[in-house]
Amino acid sequence: MKKITLAFIAILMVCLLAGCGDAHGKLTNGNQPLFTIGKTKVTKNDFYEVMRDYDSGDYLIKQTAKYIVNAEIETTDEITAEARKQFDETVAGYDDLAAALKALGYASEEELMEDVVDSVKSDRMIDKYIEDNWDDLTAKYAPLKVRVLSFETEENETADFKERAAAALAELKAGETFDAVAKKYMDESSDAYKLAAEALYTTATSGYDTIVSEYLKTVTTPGLSEVLTDNTGTKAFVVQVTNNNLTQLKNDFVSYLKGLSSITQDMYTFYFKKHNFTIYDIDLYNLIKTNYASYLVQDN
Repeated sequence: MKKITLAFIAILMVCLLAGCGDAHGKLTNGNQPLFTIGKTKVTKNDFYEVMRDYDSGDYLIKQTAKYIVNAEIETTDEITAEARKQFDETVAGYDDLAAALKALGYASEEELMEDVVDSVKSDRMIDKYIEDNWDDLTAKYAPLKVRVLSFETEENETADFKERAAAALAELKAGETFDAVAKKYMDESSDAYKLAAEALYTTATSGYDTIVSEYLKTVTTPGLSEVLTDNTGTKAFVVQVTNNNLTQLKNDFVSYLKGLSSITQDMYTFYFKKHNFTIYDIDLYNLIKTNYASYLVQDN
């Protein structure tokens, strides 16, 4: 399988590098046999066309991504050591190495190790992407550490929610701790109480009322808000921004970014553009446009 993989990569590279005057890939020695089955001969052209027509572009994107990872991230001793550690952890749950390789679908230890190294390098590339795009990412997500007190009128309560919010704010301004005020005014099993715990907030964070999010867009220094009332007039909030120092927030923000489902796609879109990813074959182009439009950077 690996020999076929390498052959297909070579075919793709020939196609991409040669260009195509008629908008279709031209393979060098396209009629050269790759293998035979009985009396049936399979040529480079046959193989290329099948992969192009039935792969949906998955293989091209996967192998291009692998090329980019190797171009961006060197295989250092530290990466190899981390990969070996992950390799050992991966096979530890099986009776022996042979059983692990069979269960995981690998033909050899080297093949599995290669994939683990690629995985470690991909993770390192996410770190590199974040570092390379730090200013843009911090501007986009505007990370802050925040705590929120939430008030609304509930059954059998006599004090108005706005009055309770104002009283809580007064206690905070007088020096009472946020934890103490939260415990005084809120049920510790409630969702509102959970918002009182310090948490990383970004522009993509859900779970906060619109008025809170709008207020946080205006914050330039840590501190307390005044009492904020939502648009329906049924809830009130007191917001404390505890930290907006990007240097101090970096570790938490990086962890947050790496947890986003979109981060890998954003990363590869960035590096596909950086490496001038270009497709000349019209059929491959249409496949990628249909299934991986964000990676098709040559039109941008």
